[in-house]
Amino acid sequence: MRRRLLTDSDPALRDRLVQVLFQGNKFQWARLTNLIQLARDGPASSAANANGPSAAGGLDLSDTVRDAVRLVLTDGKLRAQLIEALTEDNRLHVDEVAKLVGMLGPGVDPARIVGSVVRDLPTLSRQVMLSWADRVLVS
Repeated sequence: MRRRLLTDSDPALRDRLVQVLFQGNKFQWARLTNLIQLARDGPASSAANANGPSAAGGLDLSDTVRDAVRLVLTDGKLRAQLIEALTEDNRLHVDEVAKLVGMLGPGVDPARIVGSVVRDLPTLSRQVMLSWADRVLVS
């Protein structure tokens, strides 16, 4: 389930992931770290490795990271929550971010993520502009 929670594109599971990571309006850095580690070390990782080489113990999170970038660009509430998480307790959480990037490094293909986001840029731009327009026109 933890692997699916990280990699499935089902909106309900994405919402559940956000709920798991934000408890009491506070980002749970340790939970995300543990979730990634458990998914990488789980039985599905061993099976993936038996079928040939793969990144991060068989756990490719490129699509998850791509979807997260899209979600952060289009969801103002989530963007605000992430900014709060990164600056919580009057400090920048650089160490936590560096640790996560290190864990994700072998399981993420930056070229694939950038290529996908660039291909979707017209759609993403439209969604961002519509969300901004909705806020400006409603105010």
